Amino acid sequence: MFSLGDGTKFWLYTKPTDMRKNFNMLSGIVNGHMGQNLYSGDVFVFVNSANNMMKLLRYEPGGLVIYNKRLDHGRMHLVERVQEGDPSITPFEWRRLVDTIQGIIDDPRRRLQRLKTLRDIQMEASSYTYRIIKKLSLYVTDGRYKIDDNMVENSIRPLAIGRKNYLFCGDDDAAQRAAVVYSLLATCKARGIDERAWLEDVLRRIPQYEMGKKDFTDLLPGNWSPLTQ
Repeated sequence: MFSLGDGTKFWLYTKPTDMRKNFNMLSGIVNGHMGQNLYSGDVFVFVNSANNMMKLLRYEPGGLVIYNKRLDHGRMHLVERVQEGDPSITPFEWRRLVDTIQGIIDDPRRRLQRLKTLRDIQMEASSYTYRIIKKLSLYVTDGRYKIDDNMVENSIRPLAIGRKNYLFCGDDDAAQRAAVVYSLLATCKARGIDERAWLEDVLRRIPQYEMGKKDFTDLLPGNWSPLTQ
């Protein structure tokens, strides 16, 4: 009786096998190439180069047993059974055997697919890096550039912490004005300008501008020179 116990092991011979090989030839592969004990009761699986035929070899009390199988659309259907002795298998045990062997055959394919996916990701990352390698290398030729963005992250942390509060600005116009003020104050901080001194000076000087004058660029942090103390 072909019994699939919990301790049954399945060994897949990874090289393509000629399905014309007989008992002696397959036994030689198990003992010589696979280095396994043919009489252990384990199941030895052989697949042809086209991946459409399979042979199972196993030793049972009645002798060695070979099952020939054809693979159709990922499922296996019995073609013939060559045996020594008189082993038999129930439909339930056969279904378990089919599912187990299918998993053994599919596992290397899944591993190969994962390997191909990893290769594609690495190739895409390498290609992207190669396209921008000059920009990535600027920090070694220009001292103004940093190797990381830690300084930027630290500078915007206060804004990030208060992000939820900015959801309640009253209306769109108020939100836009708040964004302008935050941008100006952040520019002062980046340029080492005292934000309070800049803001107080600019607020005093704005009313002095002629009516209708809209060019306030000289009051921007990058152009500003304090006139009041």
